[in-house]
Amino acid sequence: MSKPVISVVIPLYNHEKYIESCLRSVLNQSYQDFEIIIINDGSTDRSEEVVKTVRDNRIRYVYQTNQGAAQAINRGIKLGTGEFISILNSDDLYLPDRLQTLIQFSRKNNQFKAFFGEIEIIDSNDNFVRNKNFTEDNYVLLNEGQPSFKDDQDFLVHLLSGNFLVTTSNLLCLKSIFDEIGYFRNLKYTHDYDFFLRLAYHCRNQVYYHKEILLKYRLHSANSLKSDLDLLLYEISIVLAEFMSSVDFNRLFSHGQNPCDLMAKFLNSFNRFNFLNTAIDKIILTAVLFKLKFNGINLYDHLINDSANPFQREALNRFRKEARDNLKEYLSYSQLLLTCNAYQQQLNRIYTSRAYQLFSALKKAQKNIKMFPLLPFQWAWILLPDKIRNKIKGIITTTGEPG
Repeated sequence: MSKPVISVVIPLYNHEKYIESCLRSVLNQSYQDFEIIIINDGSTDRSEEVVKTVRDNRIRYVYQTNQGAAQAINRGIKLGTGEFISILNSDDLYLPDRLQTLIQFSRKNNQFKAFFGEIEIIDSNDNFVRNKNFTEDNYVLLNEGQPSFKDDQDFLVHLLSGNFLVTTSNLLCLKSIFDEIGYFRNLKYTHDYDFFLRLAYHCRNQVYYHKEILLKYRLHSANSLKSDLDLLLYEISIVLAEFMSSVDFNRLFSHGQNPCDLMAKFLNSFNRFNFLNTAIDKIILTAVLFKLKFNGINLYDHLINDSANPFQREALNRFRKEARDNLKEYLSYSQLLLTCNAYQQQLNRIYTSRAYQLFSALKKAQKNIKMFPLLPFQWAWILLPDKIRNKIKGIITTTGEPG
């Protein structure tokens, strides 16, 4: 039996509600030369039962004890026999022509090794929320005329501004890439961002971004990014610190420009993804300086794998204090969150605040900035627990339910 062109790897964890539609979105592709490798990462719901109702001889199913998304993806990649690896998280959906579009492009442009596309964001019931458009969200607060990398064509410098690729579900690449740059690191929240940075650096000018929607990314109350925002921000800090202290800057910025001009662009572009998280820059700076001082220590070993380290404790304390102090500021930016990739993190600042703070702040914001009719608050509305949502309904008397 000949090997398939594409191995579609589906890491599965407690998505009984979504896994069948996820699978169907692959099986119904216009391009059919693929295998599907499902790695059930210790699901405790009916996920396995649902998978086994879908019959297709191209599906390979593997169960493992819970090890995390990165380990599940890595196992699926190693089991894959295709020339290409395509990843699809078990709550997301491919559009019907995704594989056909990217494979056709790769055959005509064989200098490229990895492929991404635009994303449509949906809620738990498949309702449209918004489109994620390339790098535009990263620069939403940039004033006109400010020096930045906004208009550069360099894929990597845009990633330094923020993870506009969003998710592992957006990746299709040659399987040989993993032999070149390694697999996904065992990070809970940022294994995608860490891998994308390494990919963009080592495969410079060999990464293609298709500017049409090819993927539906689902945002819902069980998303892992919602479970602990402070740890998410901490991981982003260490990923960026490790990357920035490990790369060759001459290779990173080979523009032949005046160093001061480059520094001005970098200042206004780096880590704009977290524009309301001022603590994160100090944490990145501290980690970079001490890595350089202590002969290139592995930041992942010292600062991620050892969760009891005092640096992590103090970093998390700073994020929590920032969340308490800046609740009103986060609310005032609600309109910008519609077009900014930081929405996922900043709205969680509201969710994790105390209920009375939330209700009073929202009531005040309704009068001051008329937030409720705005689309950004649909995100909050989708993710809020029913109990809190019902309390908010009691507050709203003039504008009705958001969205």
